[in-house]
Amino acid sequence: MTGSVSELLRAKLVAAKQEHVLKFLDEGELSKSEEEALVSQLETFDYEMINGLFKSTVLEPKTDVDETISPMPEGVAMTIEDVKKHKRAWEEAGCALIAEGAIAFITLSGGQGTRLGYDGPKGMYDIGLPSHKSLFRLYGERLLHLRRSVQLKMKLDEEPVIPWYIMTSPLNHDTTCSYFEQEDYFELGKENVFLFKQGTLPCFTEGGKFILENKYTVATAPDGNGGIYNSLKNSGAFDDMQTRNIKWVQVTSVDNSLVQVADPVFIGCCETKKADVGNLSCPKAAWNEKVGVVAMKGGAYHIVEYSEIDEDMAKQTDANGLLVYRSGNICNHCFSMDFLRLTALPALQKSYHIAKKKIPYVDEATGETVKPNTNNGIKLEMFIFDVFPLSKNMVVVECERAYNFAPVKNAPSTDETIAPDSPQSAQNMIFSMCKEWLVAAGAKVDDSSGNICEVTPLVSINGESLSQYVSGCTLVTPLLVAAREDFNDAKCKSCNNSGTDFMGNQCTCEFGAAKQVPGCSLLKHLVKGDVNVYLIN
Repeated sequence: MTGSVSELLRAKLVAAKQEHVLKFLDEGELSKSEEEALVSQLETFDYEMINGLFKSTVLEPKTDVDETISPMPEGVAMTIEDVKKHKRAWEEAGCALIAEGAIAFITLSGGQGTRLGYDGPKGMYDIGLPSHKSLFRLYGERLLHLRRSVQLKMKLDEEPVIPWYIMTSPLNHDTTCSYFEQEDYFELGKENVFLFKQGTLPCFTEGGKFILENKYTVATAPDGNGGIYNSLKNSGAFDDMQTRNIKWVQVTSVDNSLVQVADPVFIGCCETKKADVGNLSCPKAAWNEKVGVVAMKGGAYHIVEYSEIDEDMAKQTDANGLLVYRSGNICNHCFSMDFLRLTALPALQKSYHIAKKKIPYVDEATGETVKPNTNNGIKLEMFIFDVFPLSKNMVVVECERAYNFAPVKNAPSTDETIAPDSPQSAQNMIFSMCKEWLVAAGAKVDDSSGNICEVTPLVSINGESLSQYVSGCTLVTPLLVAAREDFNDAKCKSCNNSGTDFMGNQCTCEFGAAKQVPGCSLLKHLVKGDVNVYLIN
């Protein structure tokens, strides 16, 4: 690519009144590589769309907006008791959709692990489980297990496909792509994993001019997690979904270590209720918990921030004694493809917000970049739930926090105090859940040596099918219940991790040394480090 500006590009800039970005190029102050970098960036912008966003968001903001907050209509929120009552029927509906290949799973993964002290994409972070699986691996193997489970349940000839779409950021896209390739896409099939970048938008002055960060770069910023809609369209992911005849998409954030991927119960409820949008919610632990909730604002569905609800409203209860404003948002959403195609995508220009920020800019006199001390520019951003007001038939499905929401946002604790939303708090929730599964399956868990207890996703994702392996067994913490497949990254060449070589002899590797667990013909025990590993035969 040459650095010269084509007549077409210059005409687009003039028409958009953004030709000032060529100042240093036109004055001959750029090197050849700098010219090429500037032109390359400018050719990626959709000037009509960008100026349209600025106009509708900044120059023509909505006026006379009804901000009245009120409860959701009766019947919209499915309580935890409702879910227990209808779980089987909803799960069957969801599994039928999976069998049909009609469900897609999306992960919002633009974030870095900086707050966790990890220099890389957050999805690659090891939260400290005995298996040392990353967040991405946990989700990928849950998808793999779900595919296998639905194949058995629905008596299918082949595993159904649940395509996985991952929205990265320009900062972590290449690293994430390399990681998935290195991990062989967790055996889901490269063709079933679609990685695409979150969009960015130019930063503006108050008057709508693009801000130059340096002589050859327009300052840009991510357009918020609501940018997913444009990114799906622009990356080809939306077309891929349509080609696959996807009917429903579930979207979650990358940092919820307990997320139920392609959740058949949640999606099955949305399908049964003929909803266009679904929101999986955790009921607030207390009236003053600082979390946004699903409610009505001006007669339309919104995520209402806790700061917008006064104490009297927050304490209101319904006839069953439940908080009226209780359905906490955990960034776990479900959308029908028809809603995205016919309603959300056409309305995006009216859904962005203004964020005034300190944006580095080039000093035109010196050509040096200046870092301002006060807000000097505008970023346009959108949240994923900003399309909720467009919904005509929303359903809110409430879930139990202990099995659905263990966010990993804050740095690991450095003392005995466990910080909320940290790796340790997530570990403890997973350990508690897995112990509950094992006890319910008939095992005795000796936790006199601590609470470390993990069942890998390749063995079970909801505690199902464990009794045939562990019923009547005593398992000792720290423990890991795993499949031989969990150790494929260190596969024994002699026995392929079976414990028996091709001659039928006991292998000399650690799998050959594994001992039968007394009373459990389908379970073997070995020790790796200080962890008791119980292998499913």
